[in-house]
Amino acid sequence: MRNFIFQLIIIASALFAGVSCSKEKVTLYTEAPGIYFNGFSTTYNFTEHPENVEIGCDTVNIPFLITGSAMDKERVIKVRLSPEDTITAEESMYELLSGSVPAGSYQGQLQVKINYSPLLDDSVYVTRLRVVATEDFPVISRKIFLSRI
Repeated sequence: MRNFIFQLIIIASALFAGVSCSKEKVTLYTEAPGIYFNGFSTTYNFTEHPENVEIGCDTVNIPFLITGSAMDKERVIKVRLSPEDTITAEESMYELLSGSVPAGSYQGQLQVKINYSPLLDDSVYVTRLRVVATEDFPVISRKIFLSRI
């Protein structure tokens, strides 16, 4: 009898261990994809880059980071002027080019072309940019990015 109870306990333990040790899918933390700038502003000055005065322009790469997971494809971001904020730069002074996040990365760059104007020699002009929601980045920060030219 004692041997029977011992065998029954062994079998019950084995069954319990087999059932309780089944693999579960672990739920990972997920966050909606979004964009944020590590710094709130950047400054460009043609006096620090006199060679670009003759060329007439320069392209500034503004780094940004993403929230959410990296993806296996390049993702493009869009920005626009923030008209509700004070903008002192004339539209001819800059051109919003492109911004993207390379595949598998958590950071990207936004390119802004700065056009030289003699007005920039002795004054600071400001433009404020706002990220536009896209299919790749539906969550946008209410914060804006400030660019000083």
